[in-house]
Amino acid sequence: MVLLGALAALLIVGFGVVLFASGVPDTISEFFK
Repeated sequence: MVLLGALAALLIVGFGVVLFASGVPDTISEFFK
C-alpha cells in the first residue's frame, strides 16, 4: 500500500517535471523575443 502511494507520487512528480520542461522553452523564447 505504501509502495503504491510512493509510485503514484513519483508519477505525479514526473508528470509535473515534464510539463515544466515543456513550458520552459516557450518562456525563454518569449523572454528573448
